[in-house]
Amino acid sequence: GYNYISALLACGWLTSVFIRNINDGYQALMVAERSARQANQAKSAFLANMSHEIRTPMNAVTGMAHLIRQGGLSAKQAAQMDKLEFAGEHLLGILNAILDLSKIDAAKCELEETDLRIESIVGNVIAMIKERAEAKHLTLTSHIAAFPGGLVGDPTRLQQALLNYATNAVKFTERGHITLQASLDEDTDDAVLVRFVVTDTGIGIAPEVMPRLFTTFEQADSATTRKYGGTGLGLAITRKLAQLMGGEADAESSPGAGSTFWF
Repeated sequence: GYNYISALLACGWLTSVFIRNINDGYQALMVAERSARQANQAKSAFLANMSHEIRTPMNAVTGMAHLIRQGGLSAKQAAQMDKLEFAGEHLLGILNAILDLSKIDAAKCELEETDLRIESIVGNVIAMIKERAEAKHLTLTSHIAAFPGGLVGDPTRLQQALLNYATNAVKFTERGHITLQASLDEDTDDAVLVRFVVTDTGIGIAPEVMPRLFTTFEQADSATTRKYGGTGLGLAITRKLAQLMGGEADAESSPGAGSTFWF
């Protein structure tokens, strides 16, 4: 009887130790998660502040370059100014992307609720990429479904997300065509689910890199980065914007057979 009672007491002690260890581990996990979240917020705030601080003088640089060009330049100076302005615009684009990503990660990206027309959003994106597409002799088309009137949302963010896809399509397509589509997937009494799609006949993406395609600062491979440039932020921003609007973003692709990106 004594041994039986001793065994029961020992089991109770072991159980209490086991539960206490589980609780201690859970508390440590919660502390680590909270620290990681705070560190991520601090990183996002730092990136946002630094992007703002760098963007302000960069705007001055590009503005002065524009004024200098208006003053009259020789052919050689004009060519040099072209490179200066291109580099400035490229750097501003990177800074804007970092700032957007930082705002989203820090939960400081507020979506507008204003009147919007899907046709205008697609048309604006077509207009912005048309010159670059024509320079590469690419066929540019769009297919837009009929949408109900009175839609409200954030046209600026929708246009930004679609432009990220369309710009990549032009960048990674050397011949063939690019198609932008907008269709109505669902239509309820108080909301619609819109599907935006960009299809190209470009270089395509290998299956092994597809899972990390929308990860921040990711590109297909180092050779792609060297040849085409870019930070890999555009796709990450598009997915985050889609998620902020209650949606999702993804892609299908085959190497050498083009890609289809949607949100």
